[in-house]
Amino acid sequence: MMMLAAGLALLAAILLWFAGRGEPPAKAARPGARQGRQGPELLYLVPRPLLVALVLLVVAGSGIGYRAAGVLAGAACAGLLSAAAVGLLALRRASIKRALLAELPGFVNQIVRRMTVGANLSQAVQQAALHVEDPLRQVLQRALQRAQLGDELADAFRHEARRIHLPELDLVATVFNINHQYGGSIVAALDNLVKLLQQRERAQRELRAMTGETRFTALVLGAMPLMMAGYLMLVSPDYLLRMWSDDGGRQLLLAGAGMQVAGVLTLWRMIRSI
Repeated sequence: MMMLAAGLALLAAILLWFAGRGEPPAKAARPGARQGRQGPELLYLVPRPLLVALVLLVVAGSGIGYRAAGVLAGAACAGLLSAAAVGLLALRRASIKRALLAELPGFVNQIVRRMTVGANLSQAVQQAALHVEDPLRQVLQRALQRAQLGDELADAFRHEARRIHLPELDLVATVFNINHQYGGSIVAALDNLVKLLQQRERAQRELRAMTGETRFTALVLGAMPLMMAGYLMLVSPDYLLRMWSDDGGRQLLLAGAGMQVAGVLTLWRMIRSI
């Protein structure tokens, strides 16, 4: 039993660690080479100490649960803490994406201003990248490094856009690519792109405000069964242990866990659709 609890805790920690692992530094790439999906979406921007702390929290919580109430408590703590840690990473990922979208219009606007006073596209991008904040600064630095290693500027930006799944940055890469292939003035296209990004950001803020109550209700509905299970494990661990030792009780617990997972996934899909 002890080995089972330790194995579950270790498995949860390993899965959480790999969920937040970043991509190693980019190697030199051939210009025009096809770029596939690389690394976890946005999580490479999450601070590594946070990932280590979450892994340690899962392992420590599982050990405490096992010592306090046995293998079932250890397994429950491993599952609950892993779910909580993954939820925290999802919130952090959403926060990073909002920060990227908030900085992107200003970055494109800086490019427009510098090209208006006579800089070429490459110079304008390099100068504008110096005046943005993290996490967009990290993304732009990686794109500029790829450009210095031989990629076209549009390909470098498209690689980073697909790597972090940011369609708005892919739009910027598309404008760069059109200018590279067909020439002409890029200032008007970038200026229109800035207006489009700003309008989209305002629309998303309004949508979040209108659907905030729905999202909060879904969060409460999804978290309440987990909170009740945790409360029972704290105040009356023998109750669940006796159920687990009985065949019928074990089937009920497993069925309840399956329905909880299905319900959380359904609520998650519903929230993502609004």
